[in-house]
Amino acid sequence: MKKTIICLLLAAAVLSGFFIYRYRQKCTVYVNSEPCVCVSDRRTAEELIAGIKGGYAEKYGKKISVIENVELRNGASGKALDRDEAKAVLEKKLTPGEECFAVVADSKTVCGFSSKEEAGRFLVYSKQQFTPSSGEYEEPEFKEKVLINATLINPDMIYGSAEDAFDAVFKNKSVKRNEGAQHSVRKGETASAIARRYGLRLKELAALNPGFDLNRLKPGNLLNISRNAKPVSLTVVVRQEKTVTESVAPKTTKVSSELLPYGKTKVLNPGKAGKKKTRYAFCYHNGRPVSKEVISEEYVAMPVNRQIAVGIKAAIP
Repeated sequence: MKKTIICLLLAAAVLSGFFIYRYRQKCTVYVNSEPCVCVSDRRTAEELIAGIKGGYAEKYGKKISVIENVELRNGASGKALDRDEAKAVLEKKLTPGEECFAVVADSKTVCGFSSKEEAGRFLVYSKQQFTPSSGEYEEPEFKEKVLINATLINPDMIYGSAEDAFDAVFKNKSVKRNEGAQHSVRKGETASAIARRYGLRLKELAALNPGFDLNRLKPGNLLNISRNAKPVSLTVVVRQEKTVTESVAPKTTKVSSELLPYGKTKVLNPGKAGKKKTRYAFCYHNGRPVSKEVISEEYVAMPVNRQIAVGIKAAIP
């Protein structure tokens, strides 16, 4: 009987020691193997993590995990913060995560879907939106290395359809209009005027619109004009060849004439503009021209030079 009592007391002592070791000493929360915050005890740390996840569940209406790897280790890594301070730090470090099929471009998450089929349809749909309606062109391709991975991503980046994801990724429609996400260019507007209107430098406007030639704006062009606008992380590349008939202005030649007073001029031949067919190779990124190269030129009609006589006859004293 005494042995049984002794064993029970020893077991109780061991459990009590374990409880004190596990829950009554300071605890550090590690995020992605880096010490993030230190609190008074392990139970407080567990409650903080559970509370943050509960907030995610309340916001999204379902059970949500966190993207980062979270680990609790006994021991202090620094000054122990109170509950409110520790919660504020953790909320900045942790990101809500939901399992889905994510579209990843050059290791950067673009968007996600509940099914792999819809993720694939998004990629096909994105290429279709930038495919030319006519002319000769190569099959559209992505500039980045694109993969579909089953992983955890922020629920705000998960979409129900390829169309919704396209609008968010390529048109920034997920950003509120009152934040000034985009500006539709009006006739006669210049990039400098648009930048001034929104308190931007011209370099900042160019940085928000990579690959866009700000010197060739057209009415209806959509420019990102907000620092809150998300940069497009997926690029559809289209290469197209076009043949354009262009007018060739005639050159002007001058001949000296002893029949005209000095300095006077007379048009001998008004000249005539020529025509040529030029074949160009265009490259577009998400519908915006980024390069233009001449492949060949063929004259349909040669220009006739404009000829002007210039008087050299000396004045009679």
